[in-house]
Amino acid sequence: MKNIFKKISNKITELAVKAKTAFEAKKAELYVDKGVGIIIAVVVGAVVMAGIYALLKTTVLDKMSTDVNALWSYTGA
Repeated sequence: MKNIFKKISNKITELAVKAKTAFEAKKAELYVDKGVGIIIAVVVGAVVMAGIYALLKTTVLDKMSTDVNALWSYTGA
């Protein structure tokens, strides 16, 4: 009976040590994954900002300058 408890105790200790080493292990994979995620976020953000700028430049700013010029040339009726 003592032998069974000793085996169970050893197995629990072994699992605890494995869990502790797995938790404390700092693998480079995590850093690479974070780096790739950050790079993807920056690239996607830059593409979105470029699209918004292109939309503003071609559509909004042209219409706005036309409307402002129309306001200045208002003669009153």
